[in-house]
Amino acid sequence: QLVKNGLLTPERTVRRKVREFFLTNFVEGIYTKDQILEFYLNQIPYGGSMYGIEAASEGYFGKNVKDLGLAESAMLAGLTAAPTLYSPLGTHPELASARQLEVLTKMVEAGSITKDEAQAAQKEKLIFKPALLDIKAPHFSLFVKEQLAAKYGLKAVEQGGLKVTTT
Repeated sequence: QLVKNGLLTPERTVRRKVREFFLTNFVEGIYTKDQILEFYLNQIPYGGSMYGIEAASEGYFGKNVKDLGLAESAMLAGLTAAPTLYSPLGTHPELASARQLEVLTKMVEAGSITKDEAQAAQKEKLIFKPALLDIKAPHFSLFVKEQLAAKYGLKAVEQGGLKVTTT
């Protein structure tokens, strides 16, 4: 994922796939799995202009990542699959909760946490930092962004310089 999203273009060609294969082997030969995970977490999008886990932690919770609890960490971990879709501040916050539960369930299955810890985290009420964006009709704007991301991809929507006119 680090090589695919961070070093290559999103084009779907055999040439890009071959490059991905060789770059992945090269990266895995130089860095440890923990280093690769750190690189990945520090460069992936978490929604809006937030790139990297520290930016996401500050943006969603107003805290340093080291100060996050299990429930907050699971919420952020779930965002990486589809930041716009799973945003707890987006048009479908229920999807964020469902995704958080998936993350907690996987952590129990991996033996990282107990079932009781997962249940306690799932019940915890998360307190999000108020958004500082001055967006008119934020639900509609987020809905349009979600539609664009589904059609063009999140990277194109957030970094592609699109000009969108709506009603």
